[in-house]
Amino acid sequence: MLSCFHIKRVVLVVVTYLLALSSMAWAQKCTTDPFSKQILPLCDPGGDGDGNVTVGPEDLLDFVQSSNGSWQVVDVSAIFGVQVLGAPPSAILVNGEYHIYVPQAANAHIQEFIRSTSGQWSTVDLTSTTGQSSTTSVPTAILAANGTEHVLATSGGGHLLDFVKSPSSGWTVTDVSVAVGLGSAPQFSPVGHVAVILIGSDIHVYTFASGLQEYCLPSGG
Repeated sequence: MLSCFHIKRVVLVVVTYLLALSSMAWAQKCTTDPFSKQILPLCDPGGDGDGNVTVGPEDLLDFVQSSNGSWQVVDVSAIFGVQVLGAPPSAILVNGEYHIYVPQAANAHIQEFIRSTSGQWSTVDLTSTTGQSSTTSVPTAILAANGTEHVLATSGGGHLLDFVKSPSSGWTVTDVSVAVGLGSAPQFSPVGHVAVILIGSDIHVYTFASGLQEYCLPSGG
């Protein structure tokens, strides 16, 4: 069982941690709500602050600057016939490839667009690949120190989901809400954008529910 002891001092986005971690599994901590709910529109780009993605459909565009300084644009959506919801996509760099994550416009599935080192594009529907239904938040991606990709989002049932791909395997998904024993408890159902950061090799996820929720995965899981 994971034990996380914290001493926190929060000044805007400055957070100081003292952590003691004893296993490699998801854990969840809850604080009382230190923020006004008026902050939610900041976590719901283009929306009305209810935590749902409410903008789109749009085309995903890739603006590329060549070595001579000129610009060109690639309509990535047009390549695959997949429009996206008009929210800021999440992107990471994996072995020189650009991996971009954004909700589909048609069904709110999480779509991964990959630009290879040679400039070729491919795409994967993470939601269908892992047997999930629609998500209700903009995904947030992070690359762990061991090369594992994590894409965090909220499910239609109000659970926090972690889509995971290690360097040697395909995509899987972990229901973090179930993993930490919260199930479908409404007071812990995340709303709005999911924020993810690395502290050392540990993944920390922050969501809004009845208060500010923090989940941690030591050493990237």
